[in-house]
Amino acid sequence: MVVLARYAGLGDGFPSDIRIDVAFDEYARHLRARRTPKSAASDIGRLRRFLQAAPVSTLGQITPRMVQDFLDGLVRDGRSPKTGNEYRVAIHGMFTFALNYLNFRSADPLGANPAARVGKFRIPAPEIVYLRLDQIEQQLALLVPHPKMRSAVAVMIYAGLRRGEVCWLRRDDVLLDEQRPRILVRAKSVDGTLWTPKTRKNRGVPVSSSLLAILRGYARRIPHGTEWFFPGPGGARWNEDTFSHELRRTQQRLGLPWRCNSFRHSFAAHLAQRGVSLYKISRLLGNSPQVAELHYAALSSESLASEVEFHRPVRVVREDGYVPRRILPLPRSGASRSGPV
Repeated sequence: MVVLARYAGLGDGFPSDIRIDVAFDEYARHLRARRTPKSAASDIGRLRRFLQAAPVSTLGQITPRMVQDFLDGLVRDGRSPKTGNEYRVAIHGMFTFALNYLNFRSADPLGANPAARVGKFRIPAPEIVYLRLDQIEQQLALLVPHPKMRSAVAVMIYAGLRRGEVCWLRRDDVLLDEQRPRILVRAKSVDGTLWTPKTRKNRGVPVSSSLLAILRGYARRIPHGTEWFFPGPGGARWNEDTFSHELRRTQQRLGLPWRCNSFRHSFAAHLAQRGVSLYKISRLLGNSPQVAELHYAALSSESLASEVEFHRPVRVVREDGYVPRRILPLPRSGASRSGPV
């Protein structure tokens, strides 16, 4: 009754219809309570842009055609199909919340959630850009004059961390003096702000010998009195957007094309090419096995080469016409067989 009292006097449409500003405010409050600050802000921003474009005043006036036209316009203006789907999910979420908690009832007989009647955009197979081994050496060599940036890039290349995960590393998350050095990617609360990994799962990533040498050299340079492994100005946390801006500017000056996603993909791609299972790669990256398969299955095909050799013909004719008088053994067949052809 406390919530419903807010809507008293909103018009003759209550409880069937709800003003957009009321529904938006309630859903935004819900998102801020249930999501991480970044996730909540992203969906709130998407909804605000959609509702500003909708020429209506109540939820019940929003039609599937309005939603479809808005999403199509995003993609025509250069947004990716994936972004269009993210807007669709945000709109769908607001209507679902209104239906479940705000007593919203639509007069549309085909369904109260217009976003549910709008199809998803087809997303093409992702293009995976990663660095070859010689390119990794080139990248890290050119960053030697920039030890903090070099170490952050090395963490993405050799440990597969995301940009945000790198910027949120505290000094006690990077365990270089343990018997098995590792980096802890874990949730933390700092000054009242809760940060969690993207998939909300903590993980530990082993530190390779190549990365260990770089991080030990860099760790001696970290200013005393800061809790962050990659501190920003004044010892504060290195903001993700500031990091991206500095990386982009440095890469342009060095004439290098790669960005954060390419560094992280390099870690997974080289593991896949070495035959590491996609399940293990997903655990190291903090992804689901399905995402790892979508991105890196093609790169791990070399490990399947022996699996396709299920048959060899019994009679083999050479180019010169000679027919060997023996039966070739089948792979993995146990005892070999021989005899006249």
